[in-house]
Amino acid sequence: MKLKITTMLGDFTAEMSYIPSPDDTILNRMALAIDGYYSDKKLEVAKVHPNYSKDMIELRAQELVDEAELEHVIYESTAIANGAGQRISLSLKEKKITFSNW
Repeated sequence: MKLKITTMLGDFTAEMSYIPSPDDTILNRMALAIDGYYSDKKLEVAKVHPNYSKDMIELRAQELVDEAELEHVIYESTAIANGAGQRISLSLKEKKITFSNW
């Protein structure tokens, strides 16, 4: 099943092996994790470059996004009670999150 997740980094396609409900907890957690990660990057840029315009902050923050780091953040967002999270693979270039089968 393919679904769209809208985040501050843009729209991602999530390829899942199940049909999620409209308020799917895993998808919501992933979107919040992506937004939180990206917000942190924007704050980093704003602190280092206080004179940058909003557009420059956005551009520089996008350059600082690390695919492996973001993939880990998304994985951690799906973990329950410090247990295992949903195995995923992330492609920033393709804006795609693929859920791996167990």
